[in-house]
Amino acid sequence: KKTGAVNTILNKNNKLIGYNTDVFGAFKALSCLRLKSTDSVLILGAGGVSRAIIVALKKMKIHKITISNRNIKKSSKLAKSFNCKVISWETRNYIKNNVLVNATSVGMSNNEGIPLNIKSIINFDKIMDVVVRNKDTSIIKEAKKLNIINVSGITMTFYQAAEQYKIYTGLEAPIKIMVAAYNKKHSLKIVI
Repeated sequence: KKTGAVNTILNKNNKLIGYNTDVFGAFKALSCLRLKSTDSVLILGAGGVSRAIIVALKKMKIHKITISNRNIKKSSKLAKSFNCKVISWETRNYIKNNVLVNATSVGMSNNEGIPLNIKSIINFDKIMDVVVRNKDTSIIKEAKKLNIINVSGITMTFYQAAEQYKIYTGLEAPIKIMVAAYNKKHSLKIVI
């Protein structure tokens, strides 16, 4: 209800129950950044995954959340829903926060690049990219070059998939086995 989105449906005794496992995935991925309740967060993007990230941040008692999106009406509506601050897309390069979350499509294989000026990355201590790829996105590469704590979208995906597994089976997902199998096959290594 909080995210306004469902990504997992369980048929339990002929009753369909909707879940949003992105919140769990976002919470666990954000936890990898060792956030503090005093951290300030800039989220780039105002789509469904941004909503899940905001819910996860609020669960972590983080309330200094700013949203920036190309469509100011969309970001303003999202900010109002969750009592967050909003800034224009043009301003995103000049803000300094503890945490940057890329929740845009920038970084996907058909949309290479970084969602802000590359020199602006130093304005953040921690970076999360929600883009799911089997290699580092450009923003994660830059974060690593600058020794900025970071987490990729693949981590969020693993955790949300583990939560789906639990919903469907009632069992804890064998996440260590899943990660080991992934790491064996791909050059991008996941640490859980």
